[in-house]
Order: sequence, then C-alpha cells, then structure tokens
Amino acid sequence: MIGLVILFVVLVIFLLIMLSPLEALSWWAGWFNADSPDDANTNLRTIIERADHEPPDGVKQYVIFMTGIGGFSRDAFLPEERRFMDSLMAEMPDIRLVDDVYPYSSLERGLTEGRIFSRFWRFAINRKTHKSIVGFSINLRNMLQVFVAADSRYGPIYGWGLANILLHALVRHRYPFGSGMPITLIGYSGGGEMSTQSVQLLHHILQAPIRVISLGGVISNEPGLVDVDHLYHIYGDKDNIQRLGAILFPGRWPIASRSTWNKTRAAGKITMVPMGPFGHNGPGGYLDHTSFTDDGRSYFDVTVATIARLLHENPHVA
Repeated sequence: MIGLVILFVVLVIFLLIMLSPLEALSWWAGWFNADSPDDANTNLRTIIERADHEPPDGVKQYVIFMTGIGGFSRDAFLPEERRFMDSLMAEMPDIRLVDDVYPYSSLERGLTEGRIFSRFWRFAINRKTHKSIVGFSINLRNMLQVFVAADSRYGPIYGWGLANILLHALVRHRYPFGSGMPITLIGYSGGGEMSTQSVQLLHHILQAPIRVISLGGVISNEPGLVDVDHLYHIYGDKDNIQRLGAILFPGRWPIASRSTWNKTRAAGKITMVPMGPFGHNGPGGYLDHTSFTDDGRSYFDVTVATIARLLHENPHVA
C-alpha cells in the first residue's frame, strides 16, 4: 500500500511537470476563450487610451504586490500577506497598492475559476491551513509555474502574458499612463521571479522606472533585468528557499561574468539586503509576528519597516 501511494504521488508530480507550460502556451495560442496576444494588445491599447490619465491625489508611486507560491487567487491572500499589505499602506499613505494580481497564471485565472480541476483546488485550499500534502499541492503547482517563467523557451511567452495582466491591473487602479510615475514590484517568494519576468515589457510600454523588491524571492538570470531601475533582494540567513535561485540558475553563478544578472549587479543596480536570522515563511519567517529581534521588534515589523525604507528611496525619473 505504501508503495502504491508513493507511485501515485510520483505520477501526479510527473503529470504536473509535463502540463505546467500548457497554460502559458494556451494563452499564446488563444485557447480556452482567452484573447490571443494580438487581440489582448489591441483590447489593452483601447482600454489605456480611454483610461483616466490624471494621477490620483497624493500618490507618488504605484506598488504591485506579487503573492508567494501559496497564493491561489487575485481576490484572496494568505492572512500574513494581507496584514503585510495593510501595514505597508498605513506606513506609506502616498503609495497606491495594486493588490489584485495572481501572477501564476497567464490567463489571470485563479485555481478555482473555471478549471477542470477546480473542485480539487477548492479541497486543497480548505486543507492548506492543516499543513497537509494536499494543501501543499498548491505550492507545488505555483512553484512549477515559476520554473516555466524562468525557462528560456517559455519565459518570453509567460512574461508577455504577465505584463498584460499587470497593465490591466494598473488600468483598474487608475495609473496615469504617460506620466512616467514610478512603479515598484514587491515579489514575495516565487513572486520575485514573476516580478523580474515582467520588468522589460512594463518599462518599454510605460516608459517609467520599474523597481523590484524581492522578499526572499527565487530569481533566475532573467534577461529583462537590463531594464530594471533597481532590484533590492531581501534575504534571511535561515531562508534556504531564496538560495535556490543562486544555486539552480547558472546565470547567477559568479563565474558567469557575462550573464545579465552579474552585469546588472556590476552596474550597481542590484542591492542585497540582509535581514539576519530570518527564515522564509511560518515561524521565524519574514512575516512572523511571534519572533522578535534583539531590540524587541517582531520580524513582521522589521520587514515592513525595511520595505518602507526602500520604497522611500528615490527612483530615477524616466
């Protein structure tokens, strides 16, 4: 019986790996009632032309939050992520936070929205709080999408679809197109790769400075980094997840001196921000209220204060 269970799990993982690029490719081909890239660009261009181009009162920059691999919808976040966004807005009233993006789908379709396995994903979401293997399947599915985005074969397609999603989100939040207002992408965990994946297209379309704040992000040697205004990578000494980027992607190895990552870092556009003995998530993680530093602040408060400080850094004016 144990052998059958192990075999079943292996087969499921293999199936997920084989099917992981399908969603990005289906968007590219215009399947599943989604717009093809040409249709999406035409529709988006019309939406932008009709959008309100006046900047909202008191807003100095836009901040887009890219959820971690535990996310499952653009309308729902893990409790610690929601608290983080609420605290950041309280700390910085001059930002407009875009908090309705699900970056692990080129179709911008949550796991429970019109999918063949929607019923299973609903069950997995209900089990997620119990730390079960079924609940972890959400993390596994989204992690595979991170590797699809980092793959040189599928990454450009995924980046195009993701930039399309972000532009629609900016329209919803009244971004003043043509103003050059700065945009900062905060990528938590797998959201770090998704953030860097969309930088190049956003920069060229908006002609605005695009910054990335990676919160324990897993980041590859993304070619689009050449257009980042600045990348801040926040990491904890006990966060082994964020180390995967530096290990799995050869372009981040120090010997790859001509890679995009290393050239961008040599140009002074990448800043590593150490946080001390922080872990990735859960107890001891960046968003943990119950772990404290020597000065009495919770890890959560230190993370919010650090990101607020980085957001106060003046970006280059486009």
